Amino acid sequence: MHITRAILGAIALAALAAPAAQAKTYNAVAQYSAVSNTDTQHWSYRYSTGARDGNYALLPLASTDAADWQNDGGTTVPLDYWSNPGFNYPLISANTTRKRLHRDYGYGNVYLAPKSLFIDPGYQVAVVSFLSPKRGTATVTYSFTDIDCHGGNGIDWYVDKNSGLTRDLASGVLASTNCDDTQYATTGVQQLQVKVRKGDRINFVIDDAGDYTFDSSAMTATVSFP
Repeated sequence: MHITRAILGAIALAALAAPAAQAKTYNAVAQYSAVSNTDTQHWSYRYSTGARDGNYALLPLASTDAADWQNDGGTTVPLDYWSNPGFNYPLISANTTRKRLHRDYGYGNVYLAPKSLFIDPGYQVAVVSFLSPKRGTATVTYSFTDIDCHGGNGIDWYVDKNSGLTRDLASGVLASTNCDDTQYATTGVQQLQVKVRKGDRINFVIDDAGDYTFDSSAMTATVSFP
């Protein structure tokens, strides 16, 4: 079959005009749910009473902290929490606003940056878990910050795939001693390339580092597939 130059030119122009494929990104803050916490959603909120082995139970209780958080303008901003009523810990919530929030636990303010998760593990292990919808190489972007400078010994943090028993994707310790929130102990924004299969979990984990006091923390996480 003879193909004319005009047809070839049209095919080439159509190829140039075709939009490039875009990455699919899952954002733990933007997709935070205050009403649903299940095994099948992309982001879920979990805990362990001690072991960091990938067998993390879903936090069962949704509640609202109606009075304690405020923005810098003094406006009260209720936050919705997931927690475990049997232990009252951990607490997982999100500041989905564009403004910094603060609250005073009796020792001075802690500051929660805009567009970040709030996590307090208490004397448990707190887990924000991402469920991979497909096979591929995921770009995992994350940050952890210890936002309570008023005492304690800080937090341990981990990024694990599935159980994490073989090795951690990343881990560290953070302990803030300066109460200027621009100088909180933080990982900063970090990035990993992680090969996953459909159904794998990437777990973002915080524990109390052996002392359950003063462990309020902030976290961000996104997972992108090309």
